[in-house]
Amino acid sequence: MTTSISVYQTGLSIFGGGSQGATSFAGDVAPAADNQYDLGTAALSWRNLYFDTAIFGGVVTGAWSPSAADTYSLGSATAEWKSLFLGDDAGVFIGLDQDSVVYHRTATLTANTALASVLLGTPVSQALAANSLMISNVTASGDIALYVNTGGHSQQLIFLDGSAGTLIFPLGYQTYGSVTVNANGIHTTPTYRLDVVGNSGNNTHEYVAGFWSDDDNSGLLKLGAFTASGGNRYASIQGTVHLVLQRDSGNIILRSGLSINAGFTGLIDPDEGVDGDYFTFGARDSDTDTIVEVGRVFGAADPYFSMGGSQQFKFYNSGAAALVPTSGSAVDVGVSCNFKRFYAEVTLSTTGAETDVGLTPSAVILSAAIRVSVEIADLDSANHHIQLGINGTPAKYIDVAQGAAATTISVNKKGNYKFDPTTDTEATALKLTITGGADQTPTAGKVYVEVIYLDSANLADV
Repeated sequence: MTTSISVYQTGLSIFGGGSQGATSFAGDVAPAADNQYDLGTAALSWRNLYFDTAIFGGVVTGAWSPSAADTYSLGSATAEWKSLFLGDDAGVFIGLDQDSVVYHRTATLTANTALASVLLGTPVSQALAANSLMISNVTASGDIALYVNTGGHSQQLIFLDGSAGTLIFPLGYQTYGSVTVNANGIHTTPTYRLDVVGNSGNNTHEYVAGFWSDDDNSGLLKLGAFTASGGNRYASIQGTVHLVLQRDSGNIILRSGLSINAGFTGLIDPDEGVDGDYFTFGARDSDTDTIVEVGRVFGAADPYFSMGGSQQFKFYNSGAAALVPTSGSAVDVGVSCNFKRFYAEVTLSTTGAETDVGLTPSAVILSAAIRVSVEIADLDSANHHIQLGINGTPAKYIDVAQGAAATTISVNKKGNYKFDPTTDTEATALKLTITGGADQTPTAGKVYVEVIYLDSANLADV
């Protein structure tokens, strides 16, 4: 049987189970017309509504809050809400004290400006355009991290360290190194803004790059390399900064003080005004598999560029040049001219007047010089001479006299030979000979000998 009760104007009061107790319904309770009647009034509200399955409706007026904090969920693991739509200047506040915030800012926000519940204190922040998304950790020193699932294991890709004020890209639990970006701002000591560190395992190289700023904001980029442990041929450059891009005057700093100038037209010698400082150019020696010096830029009263591991060839800023090869090495001039230099400190024989220099030129001698470096001692009292020549012609090239009767030939007594085009190839060993007086055998003495000669059979071959 179906029974209908219609109530008009004054309404109907239903009581069940005693005065204003519970009333049971065995069927549906529906209004007489769709979307016209209320359940309760502004003055008389229902206290609680209990539903076992679903609520169907479109509009909510007023704020909804759970009856207890941190107790009830919106949706579940098996019954999710589909979409969430929020309006302007809306946020998702997470945590009992709203520790973390995802916020939509409708208007622009100027740099370093606080925003209630989002940016606290005196922020260090960039200006924001209108309709910007903001993510903020409000809790002091709180961190923010981003993870992915790699092969069933969580892997951190981005880590924002709240206490240190840094952004770190761990790159897989430090297996391949890490990148760290420090907080913004100027510091009174050199502070790196970006550090890139390579693998820290044993017997591996560490590659380091840093973007940083000094107190004068001059430094922009540093690159370096060093070895973790175990040792290898790169260990000698451990901890060294190899490249610095510096804003100071637009120069590129290759190491402390050494720079490429702003116009990229030259290298600048470090420590301006300090003689004796230099930088070198190196190349690989395939025989020894090492890096050797092949050139040098040297600061001096007349600064110069040199070539060779012992600076044998020097080209001065004044326009002068010096070609001083090491003893026995060659200098090629033009196509067929091959000059050689012999240089040695010769210890004189103490058993006779004649000493072999150690050179048989087999070539035309262009110039020669000798200088006493250690006093020639214990001769008889006479005006002794020290000569450079050959056996049988002791003074063929140089004859230096003591100048007065003495039992010695003094330090720094010296002489030289200049090229004589009438002199042919010298095919005999050069000798130092002491002449004069009756006793020509010293007990001590040394002489510097330098000979420049043309490594050719004779002048007709040139």
